[in-house]
Amino acid sequence: MKLKRLGIIAFAASALLAALSGCASGPTAEDGKSLVIWNYEDESSAMGQAWKRAVEVFKEEHPDVKVKFAQQAFTSTKTNAQVLLSGNDVPDVMEFNKGAAGAGQLASQGLISPLTDAVEKYGWDKTLASPSLQQLSRYTTDGVPGDGDWYGIPNYGEYILWYYNKDFFAEHGLQVPTTRAELDQLLADIKGLGVTPVAASAKEFPYIHTWFQYVLQDAPADWVNCYQLLECKVDFDAPYWSEGTAAAENLVKDGYTSPNITGITHEQMGVNFLSGKSPLMTSGSWWFGRLKSEAKFDWDAFAWPEQNLNQGSVGNLWVVPTKAKNKDLAYEFIDITLRPEIQNILGENGGLPIAGDPSAITDERTAKFTTTFQELANSNRLALYPDFPFPGYFEELLKDSQSVANGSKTPEEIVDIVQKFYEDGLKNSTAGK
Repeated sequence: MKLKRLGIIAFAASALLAALSGCASGPTAEDGKSLVIWNYEDESSAMGQAWKRAVEVFKEEHPDVKVKFAQQAFTSTKTNAQVLLSGNDVPDVMEFNKGAAGAGQLASQGLISPLTDAVEKYGWDKTLASPSLQQLSRYTTDGVPGDGDWYGIPNYGEYILWYYNKDFFAEHGLQVPTTRAELDQLLADIKGLGVTPVAASAKEFPYIHTWFQYVLQDAPADWVNCYQLLECKVDFDAPYWSEGTAAAENLVKDGYTSPNITGITHEQMGVNFLSGKSPLMTSGSWWFGRLKSEAKFDWDAFAWPEQNLNQGSVGNLWVVPTKAKNKDLAYEFIDITLRPEIQNILGENGGLPIAGDPSAITDERTAKFTTTFQELANSNRLALYPDFPFPGYFEELLKDSQSVANGSKTPEEIVDIVQKFYEDGLKNSTAGK
């Protein structure tokens, strides 16, 4: 009976792998003769267009190699990665999410290969010279980011910013704020016009980002080292925690967002901005390309003013499974995605190249958007995202952000909850022992 059950499990794992990889209808991983690539990106996105050209370049340089370029679902790949990468039929290179609960977990389980030798060979450490760009590429044997061997290579970035309706601003004589006080006054002025200022969502992840932008306004320079990289003790009693939480709570309490914010999804938030219902939206750079193609009004973006640290990081990583059969070809493909030609395609289409040249971007709005990210990265002001330290933290912070938005708990109570989850995670982590 036990053997039968093991056979069923093995069959299920094999079926899952075949379903996700689609290898049955394409080339299998044959030593030196094929390259199997898995990625998350929609082919119309900036990343999708850049990777498409990278595949074309690879084929031009390796006409004798068959390439299988397959788009995978983010959620299913993330959820089933341990089963998929434990099998023998794995991709040669794949896009995977970053952080301790992502690439760090796979690295600690021996499921992805260390890339340090390839980094030295291709000079990727010089291309990605800023510490902010390397933090989520390197992991200890415990899976903690920021140190140890390289296990992933990023090639685009992302950050949290404000989007605004330029037509609405021009119509009402409003100016882009350059200080916190000006931002507060802008919100009050828009509300005074009888308009809800900010399109927001607390049913899903966006309000986590809004909340932590306020927390990070006065966060110290070592916040990333302490909170994210577990190198020092986090001071949850510091004023910026409770004051930032109170500021995020007041954004809703003062009527600057929709009163039913906890029922609004990420998609609905974007629709509320795109439809002109609210002239402001604070969210991630991932909205840039969509606004560029769908907005019916003139719009632009600006950074959070007077911000000590800003949520953001590199995007997903290229990783090479331990059981990949064509690792050398995988390294060559990764290197192509970091070339100026590919990075500039990424930038021109509204992505955030981390090795491209902003001066090569012809669209002024896109160039400014890219320059802002590079300034944050080069000044080491990217704070990553608050759910990165431990598995399960995202689900906890989502609940907590809803308490912030609906005011059901005091800022002090919310910070206490966050502190308890964080410290429990630290106790259970081998890095904290």
